[in-house]
Amino acid sequence: MPKKKLRKFMRITSVPSENEVYSIMSSFDPEQFINFVIGLLNNVCSRRKRGLSHIIIDSTDINLDLNWFKRKISKKMLEEREFKWGHSKHRGYFIGMKLSLAMEYPSLKPLAFIVNEANVSEYTVYPQILEELKRRKKIRPGDMLYFNKGYFSYENYVIGIAKYKIVPLIFPRINCNYNKLFDMLRNAANITSIFHLWNCSVIPFS
Repeated sequence: MPKKKLRKFMRITSVPSENEVYSIMSSFDPEQFINFVIGLLNNVCSRRKRGLSHIIIDSTDINLDLNWFKRKISKKMLEEREFKWGHSKHRGYFIGMKLSLAMEYPSLKPLAFIVNEANVSEYTVYPQILEELKRRKKIRPGDMLYFNKGYFSYENYVIGIAKYKIVPLIFPRINCNYNKLFDMLRNAANITSIFHLWNCSVIPFS
């Protein structure tokens, strides 16, 4: 999605410069910053309204401002670090982390976030962000959660239904074997109602 359309969707009227972001973040150590953001989320999203929620979850790469052209940084040098080498089709190779964010729709209020190493696949992030939402009491049985195809795996559909009792609308990959998927889902609870919600409510985020 082009940046202009994304800003319009997120209702963002202005974007801070890199210097403004650095000046703010440089005044916090990592733990202080996380506590600040969590406190902000608790203040903005202190209570859930009645009824089912629609939640959009997505991940993005965070590129750290390291001059790795001047000094070659190997994977071994990053073994004890929170950030790692990563690769994206838009950015190429970079050193950084992966931020995963959950937002309520249509209010677009942030509900939870987690930070992983840059080389972590989105489908492995899936249970982590669900657990964080559960810990923060932001999901209830029957809520619909929307994911792009990066989060796809057969097991993730089952985890969402059987463990968290949500409707996981994960955009499937082209080579998805639906017979295999439905066979796995037959063991999940309340599968008939889940299928009905899927048939009526799939939104193709890609």
